[in-house]
Formats: sequence, C-alpha cells, structure tokens
Amino acid sequence: IKDGGAGLHTKTARRRRLVLRQFGTYMEERGWVPYNPFPPEHAIRAKTSGDGDLPVYLTEDESREFLQAVWRGLLVDDTPRRRWLVARDRAVFGLLLGAGLRIGELCGIETVAVMQAHRSAKLRVLGKGNKVREIPLKASTLRVLEAYEAVRSPTATTAYFLSSRLSPITAREVQRRIK
Repeated sequence: IKDGGAGLHTKTARRRRLVLRQFGTYMEERGWVPYNPFPPEHAIRAKTSGDGDLPVYLTEDESREFLQAVWRGLLVDDTPRRRWLVARDRAVFGLLLGAGLRIGELCGIETVAVMQAHRSAKLRVLGKGNKVREIPLKASTLRVLEAYEAVRSPTATTAYFLSSRLSPITAREVQRRIK
C-alpha cells in the first residue's frame, strides 16, 4: 500500500501498513509462515502523543479546579438567570469531563434519561452511528446534575440542556462556552 495509492490519505496508508506488519508478526509467531511477509519500515509507527493528534487529558485535580472556577463564576453576578447559566455550564462540563461524553451526545440528552440516571447511576445517550451508550456516573456528577435541576427553567421541550433562549443547546454553543 503506497501512501498516495487509491486516494488514501498518508496517515490511512501508514496505519494499514502497520496493521499488515503486525498481522505478519502474529502469523510468524504462530508458525503459520516462515517469516513475516510484510517488510519492516521505519515509517510504520503508531501515533504518539508527541505528534499532537492524540487528546490531552486533564488530571482529576485539574478537572476539579476547572469545575470550581466555573462555580465561582456564580459569585460575580448572583441573579436567578446567572445562577441557572452557571449551574448549566457546570453540569455540561461535569458530564464532558466526568463521564467522557461527546458534545453531540451531551446535546441530545433528554430529561427522561437524566431522571432514569438518578435511579440507576447510569446515563443512556445516543452516540455515534445511532448507537445507545450507557455511561456510569460518579456521585459527584449526579450532584452537579441535581444542582442544575434545582435552578433549571421549566420548559415544554424534552431536551435536558437548554440555551439561554430556552431552546435545546447546540454543539456550537457548548464549544463557545468551553472557549
């Protein structure tokens, strides 16, 4: 598989060569072939964190510090609207950090799913490819959700997280809040 062959991106071709090389090593170790039929290449390497393509994770202390900074935002302007937005942001960031949700999954959460999560400590979300994922929730994440529910504006929509206009929150709005 050449890097530019068949319209493949360089990274895709490199990954495929790596997989073939690993499969050849597996066959050789099992004695199915006398030698690995796929030649070694220096370019066949898995990505490392030094390449910048892998996500960088916050430590638990950094996550806690971040959520506390969001909560301190409440002290700046203590109005009901501000309390609601800060509690929502804290719940959003708490789920993103504490449960490992994708932004799209977070935006699709419905109120019923959160109510069920309080009983089972597991949140059901619709993930990539319309697959349902069950995510275990920590007690601290459930507390953050309860704090949001205490100040959440009642609405006719089934969406759990609401924008400042009381419509379902969008992925773009979450991205803006993160920045």
